[in-house]
Amino acid sequence: MTPKRHQAASRARYAAAHPGHTLRLQAKADAKVAAIRERLAVSFNQAVNVAVDGLDDAELEAIHAHGYQQGYLEGFKAGRAQGRAAGSADAKRIYCLTFPCPWCSQPVEIRAGDVLARLALMTVVASGLGHQGGCPEPPNQGSPGV
Repeated sequence: MTPKRHQAASRARYAAAHPGHTLRLQAKADAKVAAIRERLAVSFNQAVNVAVDGLDDAELEAIHAHGYQQGYLEGFKAGRAQGRAAGSADAKRIYCLTFPCPWCSQPVEIRAGDVLARLALMTVVASGLGHQGGCPEPPNQGSPGV
């Protein structure tokens, strides 16, 4: 790595007082800065400074609020996607039955409301399966049916 070049004290003070920034402008904002440059015959940096100086506190607050809202919405969308994926995985773990395929041994999923679930339910009902250890007594056996 090459050693850092010596910088004059006045240049170091200027750089400290005027920090440099790189920015990329959208086409609309770039056109506005170009118009300011043409009208006032100033450099790009001076045109940006003129544009920023022309904003009052209410406009700066509106820009800040808009940026905050954009960030909030992007964060909300990202969090919602993650939450949806986690919720779907939990629901699948709880409500999805799987069994190994007899031919390829890969899991076959039976989801509630699916055609395979209705077929499995009809098969279980037709086989006569019931409660293990006998059926429980109805709670109101002596009263007439409702």
